[in-house]
Amino acid sequence: MLMRVASLFLYSEFDGMKLEIGEFLKGLLNPEIRDLKDEFFDLFYSRILPVFVDFLTTSKDAFAAALVVEILTMCATTHGFRVRHYVTHNAVLQTLLPLFSSPSKALRLAMIKLFRTFISLNDENLNKYVVRHDLLRPVFKCLESNKRDNMILSACLDLLDQIVSKDMTNLLIYTMSKYRPLIAEGPFASNSTMERLKLKYELAVPTHVLCVDTCLLYTSPSPRDRQKSRMPSSACKKKKKKK
Repeated sequence: MLMRVASLFLYSEFDGMKLEIGEFLKGLLNPEIRDLKDEFFDLFYSRILPVFVDFLTTSKDAFAAALVVEILTMCATTHGFRVRHYVTHNAVLQTLLPLFSSPSKALRLAMIKLFRTFISLNDENLNKYVVRHDLLRPVFKCLESNKRDNMILSACLDLLDQIVSKDMTNLLIYTMSKYRPLIAEGPFASNSTMERLKLKYELAVPTHVLCVDTCLLYTSPSPRDRQKSRMPSSACKKKKKKK
């Protein structure tokens, strides 16, 4: 029965019906109505959600796709560890990255909101997952390619503001090391969120090892430091002989 409802939600010819079924599904997925241990959630995560993700990667129906992303966002907000585990173990966010380039503004906004929601959870394992796969790359691309779209810009900056306001050091160092030119010198460098990112980074770096997951963030030494710290092996040998 639930599979039929999901199929009608995805493939109905009527957008109004898709909206109504989407709201119906959100109600079913509300943990305030039913326990997360209910077998319904087992069915949703084992059978329905894989169908939704596959639909997002293959369908050209941007309207239905945006509704599906909204359901995923609701799950991210209310389903706790269960949705985080599913997303990280099934490479869901990497799979959905192409949707950031959709011609549909509504779908792009839905994707930014989805990522913002996951970022706002401030989950350590999820943050490492974001860094490992460079999942904020499309967000910065949206910033660069939608300079005159206030809604897109506002959504992107709101996402980045989560990193600052919740002191996510790993994400902060990753963001500044990968996208410093856009943050510090781009068209939004004077934006308050960008200014706070730079300030937080300057405060965080001295007290933390510049390491994000398995990638060492290396700052090259100055020419003077290089001369002092790097002595040719031949010079070392001559020095020893003199002694």
